[in-house]
Amino acid sequence: MADIVFEQKQQIQVLIEWLENNSKSCADCGKDNDSFGLIDLRNKEEYINGHFPNSTNIPLEELEVRMFELPPRESFIGVIYSDNENKNNNDIDNNNDNNTNNHHNNNNNIKEIIEKLLSNYKIKFLISQNQIDNHNEDNNKNNSTSSLKSKQSETGNQSKMLWKACLYLNDSINIIESTLKQQQQQKQHENNNDDNNKFNCIDIACGSGRDCLFLANRKIWKVVGVDNDQTLLNKMMDATNRFNLNGNVLELNLELEPLTPKDNQEDNNNLQIKDQEEIQCLKLLPTLLEPLKNNNNNNNNNSSNSNDMIGYDLVHVARYLHRPLFPLLNELVKPGGFILYHTFMTPSMGKPRRPRFLLNPNELKERFNQFKVLHYKETHLDDGRPIQVLLAQKPIKI
Repeated sequence: MADIVFEQKQQIQVLIEWLENNSKSCADCGKDNDSFGLIDLRNKEEYINGHFPNSTNIPLEELEVRMFELPPRESFIGVIYSDNENKNNNDIDNNNDNNTNNHHNNNNNIKEIIEKLLSNYKIKFLISQNQIDNHNEDNNKNNSTSSLKSKQSETGNQSKMLWKACLYLNDSINIIESTLKQQQQQKQHENNNDDNNKFNCIDIACGSGRDCLFLANRKIWKVVGVDNDQTLLNKMMDATNRFNLNGNVLELNLELEPLTPKDNQEDNNNLQIKDQEEIQCLKLLPTLLEPLKNNNNNNNNNSSNSNDMIGYDLVHVARYLHRPLFPLLNELVKPGGFILYHTFMTPSMGKPRRPRFLLNPNELKERFNQFKVLHYKETHLDDGRPIQVLLAQKPIKI
């Protein structure tokens, strides 16, 4: 028991230090200064009534389906949870000793569930709300009797976004935005207007939309997430609501690959099949551009209304390959816009193994040879799988 008490005190001290570090960063608090995220697993009502600043609320019962909102695996995290989870109020025993034992057992069960779900993370502290409620800071420290509970001073449903965008988007976004802003300022000068409309991105095969949400959270993007899995799109849109990004993230459930006989799927040398599939993919262009037309109808002064400038400021593709889409991707990029693409290449070092899912050396650079290549490399993920990365800009028509 003494070891448990000592461990609890240690974990509370780590929490206190985390709160102190975050309190020093003023306007930038919670962006880059903290070394790990603080996840609050209490229910929404408890969280709204009071939580630590820069927390992220994911109720324990939702954790399993919202794992995509967590930071990368092996990250350091801190966890706050409620002692009342899974507690059966009908089993209250009038015997104080039994009540104590039941609470201890219930608390251990909750901790085991959390530790199992978060086994891929390095948990710096795992502290119950009961521990917080009962804790008083050392009276000898500045003669303060302030409770840890009083530091749960933030109210409302705001949550910090914990996850990171894919490495290559994170590394490229500043140069993309800087260039687009310069183009925007030039158009403002030429057209004598104050057009400050948001930039448009389309994320092909977006999955649960982490990169879409990352861009939308930068406040200068509208993003269309395209995927053929409605379950994943639902996760994206639910997160959009939670992070108050409504209107800046749109979903599009679309089958990007035409139905091709299985016998032909690996026949990369059949030019007739290639042409047919590319034609089928190009037929998707009006559907994929439709969100832009809706945006332009709401922004009549947007200089990108002209037919020769229709397209997205950024087309993003991560870990997805369907070669017949290449001509379509080219058409989706607005003149002066960018394509950022990374996916797996030969030789296969695990999954995927099939040639249709693996780029050949230099393939991305060759496929977009009419673009200005700003960055290209062939590298490896941490697990050893080779990938190809391309950032390229479509020339502006003169």
